[in-house]
Amino acid sequence: WAERANAMRQLAADHGEYVVAVLLPRLESGSSETRAAAMEWMRRLGTQAVLPLIQALEHDSPMITANALTVLGQIGDPRAQPYIAAYGAPGYPIEQVRDAAMRAMADLGVGLFAGDAATQMLALAEAYYRGDKAVVDPFRGVYTVWHFADGELVAHEVTRDVYHLKLAEEVLFDLLEMEPANGPARVLLASVLIAQAEAGGASDEETPLNNAAVLAAAEGPEILNQVVSKALADGRPEVAAGAVRVLASIVNAGNFRAPNGLTQAVGAPYKEVRFAAALALATIDPAMDYPERSMVVPALMEALSQDSVRPVVVIDAQAET
Repeated sequence: WAERANAMRQLAADHGEYVVAVLLPRLESGSSETRAAAMEWMRRLGTQAVLPLIQALEHDSPMITANALTVLGQIGDPRAQPYIAAYGAPGYPIEQVRDAAMRAMADLGVGLFAGDAATQMLALAEAYYRGDKAVVDPFRGVYTVWHFADGELVAHEVTRDVYHLKLAEEVLFDLLEMEPANGPARVLLASVLIAQAEAGGASDEETPLNNAAVLAAAEGPEILNQVVSKALADGRPEVAAGAVRVLASIVNAGNFRAPNGLTQAVGAPYKEVRFAAALALATIDPAMDYPERSMVVPALMEALSQDSVRPVVVIDAQAET
């Protein structure tokens, strides 16, 4: 026992989350002692076990899902609360899983479950997006995100600057699987994807949008207009500028409708956002008339005065140029 306890302490201190994938099959063992031992070791791993256990809830085995919920309740990490709430909802069809979730809720304290699971998941994703240290450990040695695929837990190591964004993305995809029409979740997901694109940069000259930005573009202009508004309200100019560039890739003279995210951004207090919006508006249709049109040329002139600006646009159809 002493040898095993010491080994578990060392594992918990050094990426113990990887142990969950090994112990997971034991949660449906025919031996109650084996199941209990595996659950105890996971509980001892503490917060290290939470993220892989959350993904393990997708397992086809109700026994594994129920036991994983039990362990999450015992660990008491708030990141698991929205998922426990979802499985403990009155309409969840598998009684064994629902009962385990309700017991886990009791372990955490029923008062912690204000609002429904979707509301809690959206709040968790927003906290991840902000990089809130209450839910994101910024001092990890290895930044790992987990997925459940083909009956197994799969780990993907990512860079530190996108770790919190990948966590937010995972929660939002789970949320949108539950509620595909959840508008705020779609706006936040597009924001998260654009933040990833900005962190990763463009893949090459011929494909200026990387995969994350392409996924964001698929949400369409209405969602991206809201992303611009949200980013400006949140004080995230890099996301606003990224959203403007994505908008510019899908908006043209045929579908341009003002006011929109571009016309809002051209008057933003952040110069990188103004410059990106002015560049986009200038290339859509120089002859188009809208109230913010008068701001485009001054913004481009301001951009040309900056020594870091590379693109130059000549708008022959505008007399001011």
